[in-house]
Amino acid sequence: MRAELQARKLWQTVNENLVPPTDEKALEAYNTKNELATSMIYRAVSDDVLLMIFFSTSTKEVWDKLKPIYLGSNFPRRFTILQKLR
Repeated sequence: MRAELQARKLWQTVNENLVPPTDEKALEAYNTKNELATSMIYRAVSDDVLLMIFFSTSTKEVWDKLKPIYLGSNFPRRFTILQKLR
């Protein structure tokens, strides 16, 4: 997902240091990018995960909620199991 967001120049919406602009036109562009990135993430996750992130208000918030799910302490173990299954 990170690679896809980067390829579409939307990764900055996940950046914690990004402050929404105050200029109306720039704010509209910012909101469009934020909504597009969030939509891409929504379409990429399973329904049970979607329920956990659906009411987030920004892409950053969505990403922060997904981190422990996909990069939690048991991720290396799951990755190893998936590699063995393949």
